[in-house]
Amino acid sequence: MIHADGSFEIPLAMELGDEVRLQIHTDFLRSEPLDLQVAGHGVTMNPVSHPLACLTLVPSSELDLTSGSETVLAINGCSTPVVLETPTFRRSTQSIRITGTSWPVTLQPEKTWEISFESDESPSGFEEIVFLPIASPQRDRRAITLFASPK
Repeated sequence: MIHADGSFEIPLAMELGDEVRLQIHTDFLRSEPLDLQVAGHGVTMNPVSHPLACLTLVPSSELDLTSGSETVLAINGCSTPVVLETPTFRRSTQSIRITGTSWPVTLQPEKTWEISFESDESPSGFEEIVFLPIASPQRDRRAITLFASPK
């Protein structure tokens, strides 16, 4: 429901600790994704914090695959190796592929790893979320929205 002042309400069935990604887009504009986690009593939402703040993804939240292929950089600013597990998609998809590596990947301190994505042409565009799980030194999971604009 959108109110006269522009604020809105979205009913969600969630439990304590669940995460949700919110993003607003029109035909031509997209907001940055906002990741929130259910906090106290299921009505409070806080920004998601990641235990491995020293691991940086560039871009951090979304990747435009309109050109057919793009790369995410994983940068390990941690003092210990980071183990990246096999990425998974929110929904099963045949039109997006992760290329150029086998999993798991051990990323040494101060090193960078390229995670490449390819997509088949989609004249109507698409939007999908890929989850990048981290196994150690602490368990974590990062989400990246993959999208292609309609052609």
